[in-house]
Parts: sequence; structure tokens; C-alpha cells
Amino acid sequence: MVEKITKLTDAQTARFGEFVNKWIDIGISTEPVDFENAKKAVCLAYTLAGLPEPTKFYVTDGPLAAIKLIKELDPNQTESNILSNMTYGSQEASWLSFYDYNLEVLGLECCEKLRGLMDLAKYSGWVSMYDDTVVFQHRPELIKFDDQKRLHSETGPAILYRDGLSIYAWHGIRIPSDWLNEVDEEATKAEMDEWMSQYDSLKNSGQLTPELEKMHMNIKPTPILKKKSILTPKIALTWTNIEQRRCACEILGWDRILDELNAKTIDEDDDPMIGKLVQVNIPDIGKEKFLRVVCGTGRKFAIPVPKNMKTALEANAWTFDIDTDQLKNLEIRT
Repeated sequence: MVEKITKLTDAQTARFGEFVNKWIDIGISTEPVDFENAKKAVCLAYTLAGLPEPTKFYVTDGPLAAIKLIKELDPNQTESNILSNMTYGSQEASWLSFYDYNLEVLGLECCEKLRGLMDLAKYSGWVSMYDDTVVFQHRPELIKFDDQKRLHSETGPAILYRDGLSIYAWHGIRIPSDWLNEVDEEATKAEMDEWMSQYDSLKNSGQLTPELEKMHMNIKPTPILKKKSILTPKIALTWTNIEQRRCACEILGWDRILDELNAKTIDEDDDPMIGKLVQVNIPDIGKEKFLRVVCGTGRKFAIPVPKNMKTALEANAWTFDIDTDQLKNLEIRT
């Protein structure tokens, strides 16, 4: 009989981070299926579950390709049944990490029955398991995050599978695919490389005068779009889902949204870099305050600030987490 564990030792708790990092890496891996190791792992999973090993194995490029293949193998399968049977693989990292820790660190041998699934997560994406047939899926070829590790991309899909399935997200919130200006990154990079090559050639030849450099900077390539956003202030402000509405407003930029809402000026500083404190009534949310500023490059920004702000100076100081006297010091602002 296993002795009950009531408290972990310092040495055991010290290994939490090791397993967290290990399984995060497994969960967000974009490696293709390791077919031979995935076969071994899934056969082990069947054996540990007391089932005969499967004999037929397939690899697909993602969920869409897997659905198509499984329908071809069994025309009686419905799409909903196929989707409900897409389980295990690297997407199960969150809960498998718990049992891996229990097995490896605490020595709980009862977790050994999950060894096959733990190994499978290392070598494959979603897996569809049937009596004698297993369909592996390649993991996404691209996964993008923001600095807080939330799914996020400003230029295209946050998740892209090899079969073309794409998922768009803005700071962890799923959004419609047509809300973003989708950039053709390969074409944009090619244009930028050519522009840089011309610049370097002029510089190395000694022909790069200040006037010529200025002209060259004026023709710096802009991102080449695959698809243009359909998002407008009207769509953003009338979108039903509040979380997605907030995302839409951030995508368009609060400065543009404030113009649409006829923002009321509360206080305006003589210095445009200190800005203007405004208040708007956002549908379903209520009154909110924003600081509208012009930065040194001439770009306009609108920054959400606390409702208790009374002056533009106070709001601007809040964005830097300093007091108003410090903000007036030009050296600090620089």
C-alpha cells in the first residue's frame, strides 16, 4: 500500500519549475509528428489500457485534414463525432504534467498507466484513436504569443496548422479572421532585404550623402498585405461580445474610437506632449477616461487612465508612475 503523502519536501517543491517548463515546451511545440516514436507511444497507451495494439497508422497536416481522412476511412463518421474523438497529444500537456511530476518526483507508480499518453504528447499533436486505427496530426507550424504568453498576433493567425486551419487571437481573446490587416511576411521581408541591400551598397561606396539617405528613408517599404481588415469603428462599438469589442477598439486604436464617440474634453494642457484628458460613454461599459497625447514623432495616442484623474498632467504622470512635479522636469521626460 502506498504511504499517504501529506507534505512535500523542499527538494520536491524545488522541482515544480522544471516540470512546468518541460510541459509548457511540449504544449507549445511546433515540431511535426515524430512518426516512429509516436507509434511506440500510442501502442504503449493501448497496452497499458488493456487493449490490443492498433495496426493502422496515418499522419495528417492538422484537424481539417484529419476530418477529411477519417470520413474517407469511415463514411458513417460525422464531423462532430470525429472532433470529439480528437484527444491526447501535445494539447494535453496541462494535466499530463501533474502525473509526470507525481511519477518522476514522488514515485507514485499508479501514474505509470499514463506513460504512453505522456510519451505521445512529446511526439504528436491531436490524435484520433479507434479500435485498430490511429490518426496522428502534425502540431501547428506557427504559434504566436504576447509578452504574457497569451495567444496573440497583430499581423495574421496566432495559430496556423499545416492544413491551412488558422486561429486569430488578440491578447488571448479569439477574434474573427477579417479584423486584422494580414501581412505577407515573406514578400515584406524580400522587399525589406532589397531596400537594405541598396542602402548598404550606397553606404559602402561612399555615395550616401545626407540628402540621398533622407530620400532612401522616404521609400522604405511598408508591409505588403495578404488581406485587408474590414474592421470599422461602427463594427467595433456595436459588437455583441464585450471582450471582443475591447479587442476591436484596441486593434483600431483608441484615438480613432474616441473620435467616433465624440469624446468630451475634461482638461487640456498647453504642452501637446502632456496631452488632453477626455471622457467618453462606451456602450454597455459606461463612462471611461483617456489621455490623448502626441509623441515626439508626431503620432497620436489615446491611453486609458483611471476614472479619478482630474487633469491631463495628473493622467500623464500616472502613465509613468511618477508624480506631477517629476513629470514637469524635462530631463526626466526625456
